[in-house]
Amino acid sequence: MRPRPPVDLREGPTEGTRLRSRSPIVRHRLAGLLVEAKDWATQVLDGIGDSETECWDPGLRVENRSGCADWRAQARAILTKGSSLGSVGSHLADLMLASVGPLGDFTRLFCSTQPPPAVRPSARRRGEVLPIPLEAITTELEGVDPHNLDWVRATVMVLNYLYCGGGAKSMGVPIEPSLQENQRMAVRRLGENLRRLGLAEPVRIPSLEVVRAQMGPEGCSDYGRPLQCLDVLDAERVIAARPPVGSAGVVPIVELLSGNLSDVVRDPTGWWLPDDLKPQKRTRSDVMASDEAWFSICQAGHARNLMKVVSDDQLHKDREGHYITIGAGGALLLFSVPDRWLPHFAFSKKVCASAFGGTKGVLVRPAWRVLPCGWKNSLNLAEEALRHLVFGKCGVPRPRPTGGRLPRQQDEPLAVECVDPVEEMSCLRKFGKELEAGEVSELHRRFTVVCESVGLPPAVARRLILSLTRVFDVSVVDDHTGSLRASRAEVMDFVSWSLSLLQSEVWNQSQVRQWAGKAIFMATFDRPLLSILEEMFPLAVTGIRGGLAPSSKKNEEMICFLVLSLQAGRPLKFSLSDEISCTQVSPMGGSCATAVSFLDRSLEVAPAEDAEDSCTACGSELKLDRAIFPCPWACGKRGCSIACAQSHFEQGECPRRSFGVPRFGERFAGANFPLTKSVALAGGAVQRPLDILIKDNSWDYFSEPGKAALEYLEKARDDQVRVRHENKMAKRSLKSLEAADRQGGFAALEHPYDSWLWNTEELEEVQSRPGFMISTWSFCCFGAPKPRWASLLHNSPRVHQALHRPKCNCNPSMEVCDDPERKAAESRETDEYPWRFCLAYAEAIMADLKSLMIPPLGTAQFDLPHLLYNQIMGSARGMQSEDLVYKLVIEVEQMVRHMELGDERNHLINLARHLKLKGTDHQLLGPKELANGREMLIPYPAFRWRWEVQIAQAWPSERSVRVLEVILLLAELNRRARSLRNNGQLYINIVNSELCLWAINKGRSSSLRVNRVPQKLITLTMATGIKPIMAWTLSKWSRFESGSLEPSA
Repeated sequence: MRPRPPVDLREGPTEGTRLRSRSPIVRHRLAGLLVEAKDWATQVLDGIGDSETECWDPGLRVENRSGCADWRAQARAILTKGSSLGSVGSHLADLMLASVGPLGDFTRLFCSTQPPPAVRPSARRRGEVLPIPLEAITTELEGVDPHNLDWVRATVMVLNYLYCGGGAKSMGVPIEPSLQENQRMAVRRLGENLRRLGLAEPVRIPSLEVVRAQMGPEGCSDYGRPLQCLDVLDAERVIAARPPVGSAGVVPIVELLSGNLSDVVRDPTGWWLPDDLKPQKRTRSDVMASDEAWFSICQAGHARNLMKVVSDDQLHKDREGHYITIGAGGALLLFSVPDRWLPHFAFSKKVCASAFGGTKGVLVRPAWRVLPCGWKNSLNLAEEALRHLVFGKCGVPRPRPTGGRLPRQQDEPLAVECVDPVEEMSCLRKFGKELEAGEVSELHRRFTVVCESVGLPPAVARRLILSLTRVFDVSVVDDHTGSLRASRAEVMDFVSWSLSLLQSEVWNQSQVRQWAGKAIFMATFDRPLLSILEEMFPLAVTGIRGGLAPSSKKNEEMICFLVLSLQAGRPLKFSLSDEISCTQVSPMGGSCATAVSFLDRSLEVAPAEDAEDSCTACGSELKLDRAIFPCPWACGKRGCSIACAQSHFEQGECPRRSFGVPRFGERFAGANFPLTKSVALAGGAVQRPLDILIKDNSWDYFSEPGKAALEYLEKARDDQVRVRHENKMAKRSLKSLEAADRQGGFAALEHPYDSWLWNTEELEEVQSRPGFMISTWSFCCFGAPKPRWASLLHNSPRVHQALHRPKCNCNPSMEVCDDPERKAAESRETDEYPWRFCLAYAEAIMADLKSLMIPPLGTAQFDLPHLLYNQIMGSARGMQSEDLVYKLVIEVEQMVRHMELGDERNHLINLARHLKLKGTDHQLLGPKELANGREMLIPYPAFRWRWEVQIAQAWPSERSVRVLEVILLLAELNRRARSLRNNGQLYINIVNSELCLWAINKGRSSSLRVNRVPQKLITLTMATGIKPIMAWTLSKWSRFESGSLEPSA
C-alpha cells in the first residue's frame, strides 16, 4: 500500500485527520471507525485479510526517530546494566516504539503517550474494551501504582496491537481518548496480575553473562548440560544410562494403586478399541539401531527386568492388518506393568531369541514391561502410585482441596472450584524435600518401612517424588486471584532469556530450542498465548540449521509473547455464567443467540402439509395417470420426477429435514434405473446410481468405448492382470457390504448364480456375520422372458422372503439365438431388472428401512431414544456407524433427561463438573469415541434451550466458513465484555464446527488467517477474564430463527 500524501498544516485539519498537539506527526483518520455492527464485521474481515501472507500496513509509515541500528543495543543494555524486573516494562515499551516492524509502526501511530488529540472523532464506539487509550493509564486508576505502571502500559500496547493491528489492516482506530468503566476494570485486572510479581522489590533480572552460562554453547541442554543426540542407538551409551541389575521394574504398579484404577491396570483388555474403531492406518515407528546394538540393548533390558517377549498374535492391528508397534524411547524404569500390557508396548523391531534366553536364530518381538515415557498415562499412573504410597500406606494427612482456601464472593451462585491435586502434589514435594534433608519423624520412619515392604528402595522413591513434583518449584498458587501461575523466579529467567535472544544478531538451534521450552512452559498457564507465535512456532517445532538472522517480525512476536506471559494464569476457581451462547454461520452471514431457560418441550416432528396438485420443484401439474414421487420425509410435498423429489429432499426447505432418512443406492442400475425408480415411488430416499453418475459408460461393453475396452482386454496379454483387477473390485464390494452392515444399514450384493464369487473366502467371511443370508431366484419368476438365475447376499429377512425362490415352475420356451445384433439387444434388456422384480424388491427394502424410522416417517417406536437415533444417524458421514450412534444416543438421552424446565442452574453446575482442565484448556469433558481414527465428541443437546438472537450479521461478501466461525465467537466475546457483570466469568459457547472447537481449545490454528482471530480472543480474555468453554453440537440442533443468514441488499 502506498503511503498517503502529507497534509499541509497551514490549511488546518481536514475531515478524516486528527492532530496531536506539540507533535510533528500528522495522522490520517483511517477508514473503519467502529460505529455499527456491520462496520465491525467488515473491519474484522479486512483485518484478517484475504490470504495467508497478507501483512498489516498502516497506510502512513512514521519515521523511527530512535534509529533502527541501536535497537539490539537497547535490548543488550537492559541485561548488561542489571535492570530490575519492575523497570524492564519501560525498556520493553521503548523497544516496541523503536521497532521497524508492524508492531513498531502501530505503537508509534496509535500508542504514544503524548497529550490527547486536538480533534475528537465524531462518533462514539459501542463500549468495546479494546483498544484502551494509553495516555489515560495513570497511577490514579485502581490497580496501577508507580511500580507496575510501565508494565501495564507495555501490556496495553501489546493488547491494542494484537486486537487492532495484528493482521492485514487496522481496526478500531483511532483510539477513543477517554476510559469507559469496563476499560477501567480491565486496567485494574492487568495491574493486579502484575503486582503479584513483587515489582516494588529491587530484584534484578539475571545478567547477560549469567544467561549465557545457563544456556551454554551450541549442543547443550537447559542450564548448560551437554546434550547428546543419537541418530542411531549406541548400545554402550544406552546400557550405561540404565539402572543396575535388580533395581529396575522392581515394584508392580498395581500394588500401589487402589480402587477401580487398580482393576483397570490389572486387566485392560476391556478398554482396547474394537476392530471397527481402530485406526485406519498405523503410525509408523522405527527402532534406529543395528541388529548387533539392538541385541545388546534387549539382552541388557531382559537382565534388568525391563523387557519381555510378546507374541505377534497378541499385538494390536490397524484396519489394514498392520501391527501397531512403538519405537525405542525412554521409560519410567521403577514400576512394572502386568503382562496384559505387553501388546500395547511392543517394539517394531524384532531381535534374536537368545537375547531372552531362547533359541538362537529365532526372531522374537521385545516389549517394555515398565511404563514407557511415550505413553501419555505413564506420569499419571506414577503420580497416583506415589500419592497412594505417601497418603494411603504411610498415613501422611491429605491436604484439603485448593479451592477451600480461595476467596469466594457472596453473590456468585455458580462458583466452581476445580478438583485438582495441586495441594496434594505440593504436599508430596514438601515431604520429598524433608526426606532429602534427612529429617526424622514418625511419618518419615514409616515411609522407609513401607517402601522396604513393597520392595522399593527409599532413596529411589525419594528421587522419584522430587522429579515428578518439580513443577511446584516453578509455579505458585495465587490466593488473591485463585489461579496457578509461574513463579517469579521462572518469570525473571524467561524475561532474561528472551532479552538475550533479542540482543543477538544470529540465533543458533540451541538458543531457539531452549527459549521455546521456556515459552511453552509459560503457555501451559494460558495456552492461547501460542497463537502469537506465527513465525516462531515453526522454528520451535522443526528447529533451524546453522545460524538464523532474526527478522523484525520474529523479534516482535517474542516481545508480545514475553509481555503477555506475565498475565498468564490457570484458574482454580471461577464463576460460571448462567447465560449460555450458541453461534451459527453460513458463507452469507452469521448469528449468535443466548439462553437462560429450557424449552417446555423436546424434539418434535413437524406435521405433514396438505398434498398439492403441483410439483414442489418445477410447479408442473401432477396427473394421476403419471408417476408421482412423494417426499422421503412424508411431509406432504410431491414431485413429478425423481429429480424434482430429490431436489426438495436435498436442497428444499422441508420442515422435517432435521430427521435422518436412509438412502438407497445402486452401482449398476441400467439406463432406466427401474429399481431406483421403484424405491422412490414407494417414498424412499435414493441417490444417483454409479453408472448414471459417471457418464463415460466405461463398463458397458456394447457402447463404442466399451467395445474398445473389451478388445483391449481380449488381446494377447497377461490374463492375470484382468483377474487381479476383477478380484480387487470384488473384494472392494465385499468390504463395502461389511461396512454398510456395521453401520446398521441394508447391504446387498447381487451376482450370477454360477459365479466363482460365491466360493471365495472373503464372501464366506461376510456371510458368516450375524444376519447375512443368500437369496436365489430366476428372473423369469418376476416376468422376464427367459430364465436367468441370480443370487443376492444381503442382511434383510424381508428381502429374503420376497425374493428367495430356489425352485422355478415357469418353464418358458427356450430359444437359442445366434444373431449378434439380436443377442446384443437381448443383453441390453437383461441389463435392467424386470419391473415386477423391482416392485417386490422395493417393497421389501422400504419395509426394512421404515422399521428404523419413527412415526409418521416409519413404524419404529415413537420415543426420545428413537428420535435421537434418527437425528444423529442422519447428521454426518462420520456418525453412520450403528454401534457408535447407539452409544451417542445413550449419552445424549441421559443429558436430556436431566434438562428439566426450572432446573437450569443445576444443569449448568453439573455441566461445570464435567469441565476438564488440561494445562489451561477449558473444554467440555464427555465420553469420546474414535471414528476413522479421530476423536468423536458427544453432541450437546442444544435444542433444549430457549434461544434469543443477540447478534445477526450479514457478511459484506462470501468468505471461508472456517474463518467466519471464529469471527462470530469473537463477536460474542466482545458483546459480553461490554457488561461489567460478565467480567471474570467463564461461559459455555456451543458451536457446530469441530474445526472451530479444536482451534479454540488448542489456542492456535495452522492457518494464519484463522490464527489471527485467536490472537484477538486472547487479548479480550486477558483484559476481561471472560473465557469461553467450547461445546460441540449437531448443525440441526443449533438452528434458531434469525434473519441473519440472508445476504444484505
